[in-house]
This record gives sequence, C-alpha cells and structure tokens, in this order.
Amino acid sequence: MNKVSAFCNMDYDIIMLVIAHCADFYRDLINIYWVPFIEFVESKGYSVRIYLVFGEDPGGSLTLPLRNRLVTNTEESLVPGVLQKTIRGLNHVHRFHTYRHVLRTNLSSFFRIDQLIAIHKRLSSSLEYAGARGTWDDMEKAVGSRISRDAGFCSGAGFWLSPDLVQHLIENAAHILYRVPDDVAIGLVTSKMVSGRNMPRIDSRVLGDVRNKADLDKALGDHYHIRLRQGDRAIDLQMARVLTAYFYGVRERPCSTDEDENSF
Repeated sequence: MNKVSAFCNMDYDIIMLVIAHCADFYRDLINIYWVPFIEFVESKGYSVRIYLVFGEDPGGSLTLPLRNRLVTNTEESLVPGVLQKTIRGLNHVHRFHTYRHVLRTNLSSFFRIDQLIAIHKRLSSSLEYAGARGTWDDMEKAVGSRISRDAGFCSGAGFWLSPDLVQHLIENAAHILYRVPDDVAIGLVTSKMVSGRNMPRIDSRVLGDVRNKADLDKALGDHYHIRLRQGDRAIDLQMARVLTAYFYGVRERPCSTDEDENSF
C-alpha cells in the first residue's frame, strides 16, 4: 500500500473507493472525467474523499494526484483482483479515516455530486448496504450452487457500506469467496447481517437521443449514478466528456454544429 498522506486521519461523510486500472480506455476515462470530478469535489469543500484503487502502480501516465491513489499490490484482474483491491482499500479507509459511508464503485460510473450527497443523507450510518440490486439467478450462476433466498447482492458498479459492515468484511476477509465476482462475494457476506437496499442507477444508453440540456435533465431525473457502458468505448468516452462539461464545467465540447443555447 502506498504511504499515508497528509489527507489521511481525516473525517469524511463519504469515502469513494473507485476500482481502477491504467489500460488505455480507463486511463482516458480517468483524465477526462475522474480528475475533473475530484478537482470539483475538493474545490467546493464537499465532505467526500476519493481514492482510485490500483493493483499496480500506474506510474506517471495519469494527471491524477498521488493523494487520490491507492496501490494495493494485487493482481490486475476481474477475479480475484477486484475483490482483493476492494478488501485492501476498505482496510486502508477503516484504518485511517472516520466516515459515515463508503461508496465502492468503478471507473465506468459517472456521479452527480449533489444527488449523491442527497442519497447519502437518506442512508443509515449502521447496517447499511445499498446499490442497484442483482438477482438470485445471477448470484447462483456465479457461485455454482443454489443459495438461500435471504441472500442478495448489489452491483459492483456502485454500492454503499456503513462502517460496521466495512469492519465485518475486513474481519471476515479470509472467509470470502475469491473465486466469484466481487459484488456477489460481498453480498454473500453482508446478507448474513442485512438485506441490500435497492438504489437504482441509469445506463448511459438511454441518453443516446438526448440533444440538449433540457433533454438531459428530463432523462436523468434525480438519478445520482450513470453507468457508462454502451458497448462502444469511443461512445463511452464521448459521453464522459459531455457529462463532465455539463456538470463540472470542463470546457471540452463534443463535435456538434448545433448552436442552440441549451445544446451540449
């Protein structure tokens, strides 16, 4: 794990753990969206701490400040790498910070900060596990056997944990199933204490026909979490540019000849 910075030993309402990788698409996404998002959150004084969690040191290919990086010295893989990074990231947070919630997410998720804060205020500070719910069929397929219908999981694209559940995961790290996807493995452990609360997200594919700001506001409603997964990485990056420009004031405009005052 990287050295503890001066930003540690601080209290936050929310700590975001973002599972990260430095392959080409993800590096671009970090520079296009995550760095401006972090700068905006910090400049406005939100009580939110953001860590991008890497298995290996990404080196100097990013504009991401060192204080926003966690290097866990784990393998870069979906299984078991994401779960390993998650547990080591939770260990770091629980050791060095006081907080109300952890939001574990990944690079392909875009967040609207004011709506995110509003969601956080609705959540309990104990026995809280929330996110877009997966299905029992998905869970049983991942595990390879039938499981209790009391079990459930929240999608790894974004789930919330209260400090007591973070501690529970840390204490039971040796008993977690590292052979299944991270969100399923975490759901199997947390569901023994609490059922996951459903917190829906919106997928960026529903924004494909949006042409101006009014359309975007209507399409998004009060959703706080936009999943950037349309099956085409170039489209995902362009959507990241558009949303970042609109919500966080980064002046990089998409290629468009529409001069309407509400256009992107």
